[in-house]
Amino acid sequence: MMKYKTFKQSGFTIVELMVGLLLSLILVAGILQVYLGSKTTYRVTEGLSRLQENTRASAEMLAKDIRMAGYIPCSQPQNAPVSIVDSNAWWAQLFETPILGFEGDTSTTLPPTNLVANAKVGSDAIMVLRGGSRVAGVKLFDASVNQFILQRDVGANWVEDGSLMIACDSSNARLFQASNVGTDTVTLADNTAVPGNNGAINHSFGNDAQIANYSAVIYYITASSSGNGFSLYRSYLNVNSAGANIPETEELAEGIENMQLLYGYDSTGDGNADRYLQANDALLSTDDDWQNVVAVRIGLLYASEDGLREGNDLDDNLYVVANTLIGPSTTVSHAQDQRKRYVASMTVSLRNL
Repeated sequence: MMKYKTFKQSGFTIVELMVGLLLSLILVAGILQVYLGSKTTYRVTEGLSRLQENTRASAEMLAKDIRMAGYIPCSQPQNAPVSIVDSNAWWAQLFETPILGFEGDTSTTLPPTNLVANAKVGSDAIMVLRGGSRVAGVKLFDASVNQFILQRDVGANWVEDGSLMIACDSSNARLFQASNVGTDTVTLADNTAVPGNNGAINHSFGNDAQIANYSAVIYYITASSSGNGFSLYRSYLNVNSAGANIPETEELAEGIENMQLLYGYDSTGDGNADRYLQANDALLSTDDDWQNVVAVRIGLLYASEDGLREGNDLDDNLYVVANTLIGPSTTVSHAQDQRKRYVASMTVSLRNL
């Protein structure tokens, strides 16, 4: 008779199973901790990278416009440039105060409310006046009909009727309001226009002259369109057939929480800044004083999206932005939140003043 060998079945004991489960949980917890740490690092890195990109782009745009304050397409004329626009408001000040600052910590120096209604109190603003990029050569100026005849067709959408324009050559420059802009002609607006002109061109511009559009912009800080913090904005200040003070606004860079500006003042006439002043300094109280500004020092306070700091790590740091101290409880303040912040600074020399 054959004998069959039997095998006793065995498995994990309860203790072994519990030990295995415990080791698995420890392993999963470790992996989860590494994942969460990597995710946090990624969010912080992504947020800071976005801030750095905003830094570069916004600083370049701001510096480019400031550097070109007072620019006209011709070399500086031998005679003093003249505005014949019938007004003393900003739109007639290209040759007088092509750069004008507004201090953000006092309401008396905030930008005019009809230009920037929602500028952030505590953050500075700056207005820059210059010749624009739409330039054409002049064939001649026909004084009998107050009309410039251009050397080329510029197209129907070159500038609007009623726009301010600049005509210049090596000896003279004129700022005026145009009307009846054609494809190759620009006519001097009469005194029925708004604001209109208060005189004649009284200079014979020839085929060595150029004519260009007028660019007037103001930079300031206000709430972001996304509702997440603040942004740097730029408003184009237009004059056209409908009148003056018509801003076209664009959001340039999100995450810029504050802008502070200092103005390099040349008191000796050597072209170098002897001191840096705030916009409300007594030395900058008149238009003539602003003509002595040869440089602008820009300080920008950048803030990440909220939540990049962990737990109760709230930002209570103090930041020095263009000689202005910004903290949770200073005169110019920032929120004590979970944003990461840093400061970028640059100094821009003015080429055309």
